[in-house]
Amino acid sequence: MPPRARVYALPMRVHVLSVVLLVSGTAACADEPARFPSDLATALQTEADEALVDVGSPGLTLTVVLPDGRGTSVAAGLASLDTGVPMAVDDRFRIGSITKSFVAVSLLQLEARGEVDLSNPVADTLPELGLPATLTYEHLLGHTGGLFNYTDDFGFLTLIESPFTPLEVVEWALDDTVSGHGYLFAPGTDYGYSNTGFYVLGLALERLTGRPLHEVLRAEALAPAGLERAGLDGAELVPGDYVDGHLAYDQVVTTRITPGWTWAAGGMVADGADVCRWARALWAGDLLPADDRARLVSPSAPSIARGAPYGFATQHATRGGRAVVGHTGSTMGFKGEVFVDPADGTCVAVLTNDFFSVPSTLTHRAFAAVDAH
Repeated sequence: MPPRARVYALPMRVHVLSVVLLVSGTAACADEPARFPSDLATALQTEADEALVDVGSPGLTLTVVLPDGRGTSVAAGLASLDTGVPMAVDDRFRIGSITKSFVAVSLLQLEARGEVDLSNPVADTLPELGLPATLTYEHLLGHTGGLFNYTDDFGFLTLIESPFTPLEVVEWALDDTVSGHGYLFAPGTDYGYSNTGFYVLGLALERLTGRPLHEVLRAEALAPAGLERAGLDGAELVPGDYVDGHLAYDQVVTTRITPGWTWAAGGMVADGADVCRWARALWAGDLLPADDRARLVSPSAPSIARGAPYGFATQHATRGGRAVVGHTGSTMGFKGEVFVDPADGTCVAVLTNDFFSVPSTLTHRAFAAVDAH
């Protein structure tokens, strides 16, 4: 086993198949955890090392979890160009828009308890924002709400070191006196990816629960999934730190953005194992009832028409020849993605510490390596 590889088993039930665990060709004993195949772990380490240049990042981690729950993480490259510290398998990253799936689950949990109806207008909860009366939670979850995406105005890059509040970010994005800002189309009539929409959802979660967003995410999503080392950047103390983020490979920019500019749209921190644990529980497991999982993955008609099938905080993609669901994520200095094959629960997560990296390069190779095995 490569010295940088970590092997573990994720005790998450996958509905779609039942597997007999094998160790060295024989059935595993009940008290002996099944081991991740050493030859596959070696192949994944090789893929990570060889893909590092093509991915375009100082460092990365690759996590793979098989249908039966056996998983491994491997690391390649550096955690920081400034320090030269090697990347470790349990290093944490800012995970960007993967955060959106945690927000979606929190809202579904509230709906299940009768605390909100996601088909209702968001304006009922946040009247002070002056939102259209036809704009629902479902529109925002699926990016069909028409709210200008604040990161599409590159002027936000001159503001990101300033401590804007989430409300101020929303007000700036919806200020139609600023060129291009405001509402782009009527709710439900088109698809347009909007980080602003998830800020509104974060504000709604706080209003509905009377708690700050990080506490809501902890109670409704992180704790039920058993994620203790993941959390909302800048809002709560969780064990450990995260690696340095870079721009164009050679610029360390870890501190060049305040958490108020990522928040509910992309502000979480996690490692690869936690990201895959979350993804399998959400998109292939029993974190949510079957009907809610179906709502997550069912793409809207406008997103299909745009060629970007998207459900509730769920992207549809092809990786390694497989039809997968999950989410990509990018934020200042970081880029990553996690995708699950819903047919068997196989998960691949690639996290990098450069904003201009291409994580999908390694995701394709990892799924192919699993199939070859």
